[in-house]
Amino acid sequence: MKYQGNFKFLKVEQMKRKNSEDLAEADRTFFVFHLLDEDNNPVRFFVFNKDLMSKIANAGLVSLQDVIVEFTISCGTNGWNVNLVDIA
Repeated sequence: MKYQGNFKFLKVEQMKRKNSEDLAEADRTFFVFHLLDEDNNPVRFFVFNKDLMSKIANAGLVSLQDVIVEFTISCGTNGWNVNLVDIA
């Protein structure tokens, strides 16, 4: 299922993957995107998509800025999966 919600931006962190020495230079990092939902609960998304990482980095977001987030929720054999699709 695809959802869209209004969140408040907190911060974004660039993290190094555990197996980064085995990967190409462009695939060695990912983003952790920290947000607050409408009830001020902390939410974070792990972003591995390079196009989405570039969009987040170039958005010029500031703390507590409103961000519209599109994400998907699916149930698999390992439990629930939540994936960030896009930001506006």
